[in-house]
Amino acid sequence: MNALERIISMMPYLEELLRDEDVMLGVSDTEKIIHYVPGKTLDAAKAGDPLVPGDGMYEAVTRKQVIRTYVPREVKGVPFRSVVMPIKGDDGEVIGSIGVGWSLDKQEKIIDAANHLSASLEQISASIGDVTERAQALASIQESIVELMAAMRQNAEKTAEISRLINDISNQSHMLGLNASIEAARAGEQGRGFAVVASEIRKLAQNSRDGVKIIEASMKELMQSIEVIYEKMNEISEMVNGQAAATEQITASIQELTVLAETLLNTAK
Repeated sequence: MNALERIISMMPYLEELLRDEDVMLGVSDTEKIIHYVPGKTLDAAKAGDPLVPGDGMYEAVTRKQVIRTYVPREVKGVPFRSVVMPIKGDDGEVIGSIGVGWSLDKQEKIIDAANHLSASLEQISASIGDVTERAQALASIQESIVELMAAMRQNAEKTAEISRLINDISNQSHMLGLNASIEAARAGEQGRGFAVVASEIRKLAQNSRDGVKIIEASMKELMQSIEVIYEKMNEISEMVNGQAAATEQITASIQELTVLAETLLNTAK
């Protein structure tokens, strides 16, 4: 029994060892394939096929060396990698070859999935970055609004102070007008002109009082509105902070997924 026959006799054992794998096995002499076992999905030849230039078995026999090749999906419908080594007889001359080819279909699908996952994660990461920038911009606007509201509150307090001052002046003017009226009445005919002035002073004081009441009512409404805005801004602040925290968690998860995708890609290769 020569080397070629011995290898063929061992093929059933190899088939049993590799039956759960998508692997094809072949043995050839120097002209054709003499033994062939297809894989589950990988079936690139058949027994009796002649060896042709460019084929792994042909190259192994003619070049008398181990030939490793990659065959893309477009050639046989299933991508695969093969290793073919020459078989030498007792005299050292090449009398045939033995080859193994294993499907890369699952591996390439995993690589494609990992690439798609990586691309999707990049897009999501970019979107998260945009959301983060917008959240930061919103937080900046919110700070500006809070500062503006604080300034409005200060101005409202100053206006209230002025209103109190006007009210004090009004009260004093009213008392001055009242005293002037009393003095005009005492003066009789000579105090008639003074009485007119006193009356106008009292009218001015009353008008000032009325104006102060309107201002105070408006300021009260303004202060209430400011307080409501403050409450809403605090709610927005909590939402922004919550969004920022959620974004950080999402970013961390995406980073973990990216590492997993890279690991998956490297493992598949």
